[in-house]
Amino acid sequence: MVTMTSEAKPSGANDAGRVLNELSARVEAEPGKWREHVFHAISRWSLPCEEIDDEPHVYFIAGEAFNWRRLAERLAWHITFLLNDDEESAMSEWLEDAHMFGGLEEVQFRRVLGHEKWRAFLNYFYGVTLERCLLLNIGARISKDRFASGKRVNDDMLDEAFVSLYEASEFELWMAFASESGLEARSSETRTLAMDDEFTYWLFKRRIGSPFYRANVAHEVKGGLEAFANITAADKRRKFMLAMGDCRQLLEFKMAKRVVDRGDNASGALLKHA
Repeated sequence: MVTMTSEAKPSGANDAGRVLNELSARVEAEPGKWREHVFHAISRWSLPCEEIDDEPHVYFIAGEAFNWRRLAERLAWHITFLLNDDEESAMSEWLEDAHMFGGLEEVQFRRVLGHEKWRAFLNYFYGVTLERCLLLNIGARISKDRFASGKRVNDDMLDEAFVSLYEASEFELWMAFASESGLEARSSETRTLAMDDEFTYWLFKRRIGSPFYRANVAHEVKGGLEAFANITAADKRRKFMLAMGDCRQLLEFKMAKRVVDRGDNASGALLKHA
């Protein structure tokens, strides 16, 4: 795991303020290059978390897992008023895109983030994104086994997946996480996506830190990566079909898949080394 070093630790909200002011000036001068300017701001950002309108914004989970998209959303919100309708629409689509490198090539993305943020991004990818895919993959396998044995398939598969992977139910794990994280005092709050990110990363660290954690888990990582690749490919196909408009009903699904699969598979490099 990579934790922010003393050089990378925040020196206060003033640093964030300077980055935001610089971002606004850059976008105002060149609004058409908003994505480039947002990435530049991400590279200079050092604040691991902040509170905006009483809502916590966590960018570095546990100080070591970097959710760059969460930070990009915060930066995008800051410059929205400087963009025209078309640019704002393009930025919204970019933020919703499933591409793990924000539309950049992996080498470009690494260069933009810098060494420490790149390592922290990998912590987030393996500890949050891939952990969820792994859980989804196990749940799908449980459903498949149930169906094959003639048993009824229901929503309990997720609970079974939690027990299979973490040896405890989701409720039990959440209560343990809430206790360790000091969330019990805020138990009436709605469970947010940001809290789920922290919970998932906590599960990941708990799993790999367990004395029962198996050394040979390459098949688990590969299964999670394959699930991630399938989700990404499905998102590409969905967008392709939607873009076809009224003609999409004339296309065969496999034809659309062949066209989309010619594009960049962002998880390919990671999958090859799994």
